[in-house]
Amino acid sequence: MTDFLAKIERLFAPIEGWGEFRPGSRHAAVAFILYREDGRWQVPFVRRRADLRDHPGQVALPGGGVKAGESAWDAARREVTEEIGVPAEKLVPLGAGELIYTSVSNFSVVPFVAHIPEPVPPFVYDKESWTVCSRFRSTGCSTTARGESQPPRGDSGSLRTRRASCGA
Repeated sequence: MTDFLAKIERLFAPIEGWGEFRPGSRHAAVAFILYREDGRWQVPFVRRRADLRDHPGQVALPGGGVKAGESAWDAARREVTEEIGVPAEKLVPLGAGELIYTSVSNFSVVPFVAHIPEPVPPFVYDKESWTVCSRFRSTGCSTTARGESQPPRGDSGSLRTRRASCGA
């Protein structure tokens, strides 16, 4: 594991130590996945089709509902496989973030952070639900004396998006 991934891992709770879902809420899990391509860190995202009833056009991390008897981490891994075609066993867990509750949909969502070691398999998105698989790549950032992240000079932000060749 690189120093960067080790630092990321220290920022989050252990995979099974994230806490509990909000009582009475719908349970979900998502995965923020880091991988290297062309010497830069990348993160895949998906966009829901505009004609879907639930969340049309939404850009999201791979993830979804937690099934009865399934752990949140197992749900996130399953959803990554279903949505972008990455085999669950390729994901190396780095940790779990704080639970996010969305009152509009009554979802409690646990965000996980994972890494895909090289070689990274091609992404193949689920065309029934998604229109495109995109990725954001890091262009680097620096830290000010107050600890605020700043984009590199001449850059409008620390993340850039580009359409990935996510397969057919």
